[in-house]
Amino acid sequence: MLAAIDVSLKRIDDGTYGTCASCGREIAEPRLEAYPWASLCIDCKRKSERG
Repeated sequence: MLAAIDVSLKRIDDGTYGTCASCGREIAEPRLEAYPWASLCIDCKRKSERG
């Protein structure tokens, strides 16, 4: 989880925090509040879990 937090801090510096790394859409605020280290929107996260 520390690695994910480091990536999130880098994304803040880059100005890409809150943007899905897969599709480029905005990550919903409730998701970021629950998982501040999230790099995928909920739709892309679900797709990645299905394979």
